[in-house]
Amino acid sequence: MKNTRMSVDEIKSWLDTRGIEPYTIKDEGAPEEYSNGYSIGENGKINVAGNVILALGGEESLPVNFGEITGDFICFGNKLTTLKGAPDIVGGNFICCDNQLTSLVGAPAYVVGDFACCNNQLTSVNGVSENTFGNFICVNNPLTTMPSKSDLEKRGVLVHRQVIYHIIPDNGACDVLHKSKEAKTGLATSPYAPPVICQKVGFFGDENFDCTTCDAHSHCTQPEKNIKPHNK
Repeated sequence: MKNTRMSVDEIKSWLDTRGIEPYTIKDEGAPEEYSNGYSIGENGKINVAGNVILALGGEESLPVNFGEITGDFICFGNKLTTLKGAPDIVGGNFICCDNQLTSLVGAPAYVVGDFACCNNQLTSVNGVSENTFGNFICVNNPLTTMPSKSDLEKRGVLVHRQVIYHIIPDNGACDVLHKSKEAKTGLATSPYAPPVICQKVGFFGDENFDCTTCDAHSHCTQPEKNIKPHNK
């Protein structure tokens, strides 16, 4: 699905089928905000009071334009080649690892948590957020240069914690990402659709979750191997 102008009904359908809620479609050309997406302006953007999870979904693009996300924005394990449509502001972590990105242009301007873009096709970090209050983690990319924290600051790009190009930190968002991905291998080849976010692991996992209550339990090949959630 391409990032083109969509009707309100199409936007609502896209958000609803991906379980994104509650959301507000903001009309930037008017003072009002229209809840539940029944109206949208020419430059309208979707604000979400919570998390947006588009992980392991095979998304080729973001067909809607996000504005402010109060929680995490997680789109790892897709087929994104561009961050067009990504939020302006992310109140948690911004995770776009394991895609096919060749540029970070379009990334959020502000990320309150970690910004992780591991395992893409990035040759530079141009376009990274102007202000990342957590870590900037850019492991396993064919970068031609790896600007340090001070180098980025000279460009007007602030990273308040670490700039990491080589080693995934033990306590970073990317660590959660990779553990979650490993634990989901039992669902990776599942015929179940749409893709399932395992409720026992990941950012919002519950180590005591009863796998037999999961809609995808009959398709999960190794639920007993699901790992415990990472404590952030």
